[in-house]
Amino acid sequence: MHPELNGQFYQYGYSLGVSKNLQPDFGRIIKYDFVKDRSEFYELGEGKMGAESVFVPSENNSVEDDGYLLSYVYDRATDKSDLMILNAEDINSGPIAQIKLPQRVPFGFHGNWIPG
Repeated sequence: MHPELNGQFYQYGYSLGVSKNLQPDFGRIIKYDFVKDRSEFYELGEGKMGAESVFVPSENNSVEDDGYLLSYVYDRATDKSDLMILNAEDINSGPIAQIKLPQRVPFGFHGNWIPG
C-alpha cells in the first residue's frame, strides 16, 4: 500500500499469490482494489518466485496507485534473483525494468522505500 496511507483508508493493496499451476510458490504479484472488490495480477513465470513488493510513490503522485512496485524475484534455473519494477497502475503489463543481481536474495527480507 501507499506508505502515506498507513492507518488510514486505502483503496489498493499488494501481495503475493500462488501461480497458475497452484503450487505454493508465490509465483504471482497481486494488486487488490478494495473499493471495487476486484484484483489483477502479474504471473512471474515458470520456476520464478516473488518476494514482498514495496510500493514507491511517483514524484507527482496524483492518484493512490501512481507509483511503482519493487520486488525481488528468485529464478530457480539460475539460482539468482532480479529486482523487478512494475508500474503499480498497470501490473498486467509486466516489468518496466528488471535489474539482474549476481546472486540470490534470500526470502524473508522486508523492504521500505526512503526517498533521497
